[in-house]
Amino acid sequence: MKKLSVLLIEDDILDVEAIERAFRLMEPQIFELRTTARLLDAIGLIKSKEFHVVLLDLGLPDSTGLGSINRLMELVPHIPVIVLTGNDDADLAIRGIELGAQEFLTKAQLTSADLLRTIRHAAKRKQVEMNAILSRSSDAKRMANLLQETSHDILENTDRLMETKLDANQRRLVDRVKKQSRQSLDAVRKLNERLSGVSTSLSPPSGSQSQSAGGSQSQPEDIIDVESGNGG
Repeated sequence: MKKLSVLLIEDDILDVEAIERAFRLMEPQIFELRTTARLLDAIGLIKSKEFHVVLLDLGLPDSTGLGSINRLMELVPHIPVIVLTGNDDADLAIRGIELGAQEFLTKAQLTSADLLRTIRHAAKRKQVEMNAILSRSSDAKRMANLLQETSHDILENTDRLMETKLDANQRRLVDRVKKQSRQSLDAVRKLNERLSGVSTSLSPPSGSQSQSAGGSQSQPEDIIDVESGNGG
């Protein structure tokens, strides 16, 4: 059984040990926990290895505050980020969730049961969110392809019309349609490029090992039924 891989980004050794103890109280064969104290090192790990969940402290040596969430969301929007905080700041939590964090957990009140439940829920929410975005992107791309084909057909037909006998008014009308079709074709091509960029940005980095044989990222629910854990 493949383990659920969790990356802990935390520089306080006591907090790291507390999180490790919490994981040991769960089923250890379920999780693979990696730790790092710096955001830059975490980014390097994420680019080279598959992670299903990131636990993030906001007071790192090389990055503090909500900027850490921003950087992770830009790099790995497909991975759920759970913030570990030393204070129960509701405003900070709301702003962090608005930036893309799935959940905020207060370290002092953290239990293994809370951690297990939060990881499971965050992974599921992120999976649903990414599937919905990719589905909408796919629908939009199909529509864009149809518009591109239609614009291309109109251009070909206007070229044929221009080769026939047309009076001056007809020629001006066909030329106007031709220009508008070319503009539409250019716009649709750019839209297609953007939609392809959306799909790429929501996929694991090309250097990571997070692609399965079928070409898609392994989902947490495919790896383990977390409900069966001891953490409740």
